[in-house]
Parts: sequence; C-alpha cells; structure tokens
Amino acid sequence: MNTQGSLRRSVVIGLIALSGCGGGSKKASAPATATLLGSVKSVGTTTPVPLATISVGDVVVQTNESGWFVIPDLPEGDRVLVNIEADGMVPTQRVVELSALGRTFLDARLFPMATAVKVDPTTGGTVTSGRAKLVVGPGTLTTMGGAAPSGMASVSLTIIDPTSREQRLATPGDFSGVMQGQDAIQSLESFGMIYLSMTDEAGDELTFAPSSPATVSIPAPTGGGAPLTTTPTWTYDQDSGLWVSAGTATYDTGTQTYTTTIDRPRYWNCDQPYATACWTGQVVTPEGMPAPAGIKVAAEGTNYIGESISWTDDNGRFAVRVMASTATRSATARIYAEGTGRYADLPSTATPTVLASTGTCTDLGSIQLAFPLASMVLTWGETPHDLDSHFTGPTTASATSRFHVYYSQRSVDGAFLDTDDTSSYGPEVTSLLKAVPGTYVYAIDNFSGEASGPIAASMAQVIAIFPEEERTFQVTDAAMPAPITTSKAVWRVFKFDIDAAGRISPLESINTIVNESPDAYQP
Repeated sequence: MNTQGSLRRSVVIGLIALSGCGGGSKKASAPATATLLGSVKSVGTTTPVPLATISVGDVVVQTNESGWFVIPDLPEGDRVLVNIEADGMVPTQRVVELSALGRTFLDARLFPMATAVKVDPTTGGTVTSGRAKLVVGPGTLTTMGGAAPSGMASVSLTIIDPTSREQRLATPGDFSGVMQGQDAIQSLESFGMIYLSMTDEAGDELTFAPSSPATVSIPAPTGGGAPLTTTPTWTYDQDSGLWVSAGTATYDTGTQTYTTTIDRPRYWNCDQPYATACWTGQVVTPEGMPAPAGIKVAAEGTNYIGESISWTDDNGRFAVRVMASTATRSATARIYAEGTGRYADLPSTATPTVLASTGTCTDLGSIQLAFPLASMVLTWGETPHDLDSHFTGPTTASATSRFHVYYSQRSVDGAFLDTDDTSSYGPEVTSLLKAVPGTYVYAIDNFSGEASGPIAASMAQVIAIFPEEERTFQVTDAAMPAPITTSKAVWRVFKFDIDAAGRISPLESINTIVNESPDAYQP
C-alpha cells in the first residue's frame, strides 16, 4: 500500500475509534463535541483538491477524491484553527466555530503555488512573480536551524489576491490581528498579500539569517481602498490564528506595489486597522424557521478588502463587525450566509455608521438560506473500495411516490448526494433540504461486491447529523438475520419520519445487513 493510502486508512480507523462504540447510540452528553465537515477546491478553477491534509490539533485527515473531509467528535470552541495543505498549493489556516448545537461546514480554497525560481544562496538574487519582487542578499539564507543551505535555493513567491469571496476562502485567518506589544484584536483592511516559500536541494525549509532581512514588493490589488503612502506590514501567526504587525511598507505609485523588509518566509500582508460597526440579524430557512447553530455569516467589504466572520447561535442569530463610515470615508459592505457550501446574500449593500464601541448594533433583519436540514456522512476502510449511499423518501408529487438518491441519481426533490467516493475511505455525504412529510430510509450498498470484501468487515460508519440529535452507526454492530446469498449486500442503517408540520422524529435504528434487492432501500 502507498503512503497516502496508509494515512487515509489510519485516519478512518482513528475516526471510528473517536466516535465510540454502540450501534446508533447517542453521543455522550459530556463533554460536548462537534462535527466539522468540509471540502477543499483550487482557487480559479474550483477543481476539488484530493488528498489535501486537514489538521485540527492532533487530529489529521485527508480529503477524498472529491475534495471532501469529515472530522467528528471535536471539542467545542469559538476560534478553532484548521490547517489545510496539499502538494503544489499554498497552505492555509481557516478559523471556524464548533458547536454541539449544530454542524459546522468549512468551504475552503487553496491557491496554486507560484513556479519556484532557483537562487544561489552565496550570491543572492532577485525573484519576480507578476508585479511581486523579492531581493535576496548574498549569504543571507540559512536553514531553520541556522545551517548553510544545501545547494541552490528554490524560491516561490505567490501573489495572494483576496479581492473576491472565493479567494478569501483561501487566505489564512479571518482578517483580524494584533499590533506588536498590544492585546486588542483589530479588524484589518488588506492592501496586498504574498506567500513566500524557500527550500534548499535537500528539501529543508530556508529562512533569512538574523539581521539580514530581504526586501519584497507586494502588489496592491484593484478594487480596494485608495492606496496609502505607508501602511503597517503583518505576518501570520499560526499559533494564534491572527496577523501580527511586523514593520511598515511604503507605496510606489509607478509599480503600484508596497515595498518592505521581511525576516522570514510564509505569509506577509499590508493591512490597515479600522474602526468597526456592528450588524446583527437572523438566518432562516426558506420556510422562515431559524437556522441552527454553526451557520457561517460574514460581512465583506464592497469598497474595501476585508471580511469579518461570525457564526449563528441556536436561534439562527448572528452579530458581525464591519468597517464603520467616518467623516472622511464612506464604507460599504454586505452580508452573506453559508451552510454546507450553499450561499445566500442580503439583497443590497449598506453603509454602517454606528461604531461598535458604543455597544449598539444595527439589525439587518433575516437572511434566507436553503441549508441542509440533515446530513448523513459515510466513511469506511480500504476494502471494499466502493460503498454507495442510498437515501429514499417521499416526494411532493403524490402520497405514494418516493425518491431514490444514489450515485446515478444524485439530486432529486430536495435530497442530494454531495460527493460519491469510489476509491475507499469516503466520506460520502448525503443531505436533505426539504421537509416533505413521510418516512425516510438511509442504507449502504456494497457496490464492489462481497467478493471484494464483505460489508460487515468494511469498518463502515455513518454519522447522522440532524437538528435535534447527532448519532453514529457502526456496521460492526449490525445484525445479519440471514446469510448473504447475492453478490452484494445492503446495510440498512436507520429510518425517520417527518410530520405534516415539518418536525423530524428521533432516528430509528435498523442496523441490519441484508441481501441486495429493491426492498432493501424501502421502509
């Protein structure tokens, strides 16, 4: 088995161990834990990034072939740091809130790394990437341990452009930082950002020798505020998830870049702190019901480059900060909400005027978002390589008609399969958007066939994330009332009902392995 496969297998085993034992038992009431679900795509193409490494503390997983990942049983927290990296991509770190009162979804992007340029550490040199430029002095490069580099240095200088929402999903942190020597966290407006990576021929990461900084020119992006004569520079601190001030940059009108000195690789940013106003509101379903906790709400500048992030409470309420207008500058911003990769915006921009320091927030009303009412997340081991999720339920067409969502019919009447994994491990994610009254059944088919590995030995587990409960089902706890005589087997996992008022009943465990047949997917 290859190294990546070994890592993915260890991840699945670890997730099963984390989820506890018992077929469909409720999660322990203490301590409260949360599930992080997400996907990773490449900026510009939105192509899924498979085998990206996701780490939260000591827990490490990889994305599947569709760029999806799931991490259950994480401790609750209001500033949880999620590290994301993949070969050939600029690594990033995103900040999320994890609450046991709702699911948290992370829609992340990665910038492709700029082509590396060879630099002789002895003589130094100049590296350009678009309008960005790095000047490396002679003899200024060392390894992180202070040793001389081995051979030529490979230097990659990537321009990070946070002007669009998609690009901001790839930038580290949440546009907040602290000035050196201060504790107060401030909201930041960006005037340009780069990522610097340097390695030697032995693959060791390089940095700049003490008292030997390099000069870098950071392009000012279009669409932001008017260029500043000077602006603070900031470097990103992965331990705190905050930007930390580290100098001053000067603007050059001819090159439209900010020039500063830097003493290390990684992220560098030209940012200006700003006074904030406070907006509040509520995220609701299309039917007007409050959203659960864990829905991301962000305020994005429309005439400045910056974004502040908040998360809904268990009543769908949020409070988020935006740039406040002043006597010399009128700031405009807008609100958007995101749930499981689906977005909704308030229809118009607004100009905030009330400073957050007054303790008063402006209520913007509600944001309607069609987020999933429930999600089912399937993971399994190396064999069999292809397990398939099957979800059936009532349609709006008639009282007797039923939908069937699976790999060849991935979206039907408000239910959909977000990702279909065919090369072991998962996750496969199935979601329900519409509360149609009736009975719903969730089952797993061994598409590879029992000869490729029996489903009973697949280490499969299903995390069911519902508004009032989250439960984990293990195939190892499933009953097998009769021998499997067909080439495939079906694990009937659970069922539930939705009443005429749209209320979802508690999950009813089925947890039985049966021969494949059309009836295996029905109530």
